[in-house]
Amino acid sequence: MRYPDKYVPYLIGMPGTSSLTHYFYLNSVSNELKNRKIVFIISPQWFTQRGINESAFEQFISKGEIYAWMKSANPNTMETRVMAQRLLEFKGAEDDALIANGLRALADGKKINPLSHLLIDATYQIWKKEDTLFSGISTIRNKNINVLPKMEKTSQSLPKIKKREYT
Repeated sequence: MRYPDKYVPYLIGMPGTSSLTHYFYLNSVSNELKNRKIVFIISPQWFTQRGINESAFEQFISKGEIYAWMKSANPNTMETRVMAQRLLEFKGAEDDALIANGLRALADGKKINPLSHLLIDATYQIWKKEDTLFSGISTIRNKNINVLPKMEKTSQSLPKIKKREYT
């Protein structure tokens, strides 16, 4: 791909995603973003006053992302309470008792009890292993249908950019 050496684009989002989706994505890479700059290009038609619906929630937000967030969520912040309340509106979050109970505690401004926190951590570790397994299968499948060569060919049509220093 043709981008200056110090500028690496990483595009996220598509129609159906929303600020909720982006919140979880940024939460998942927050350590990698420390002391770095990011640029948002926001497409307003992707956002509605009500936010994502149940099917978009199921498609774009994984339980693993919720577990990861719950592990570090601070019940003393308004951000955590609002996020927990929003997540409780989705049937997909209510269907998992561990997630639902943790969200209820966070929505009330309370810490998740130690046993639930331990179970959340263990379940998150299992989820990460499953994600690694299925991501590998997806990568093999994409190689078999020649996705990578198609991407490289398409990238050749990008405009050439002079190398320069970005700060």
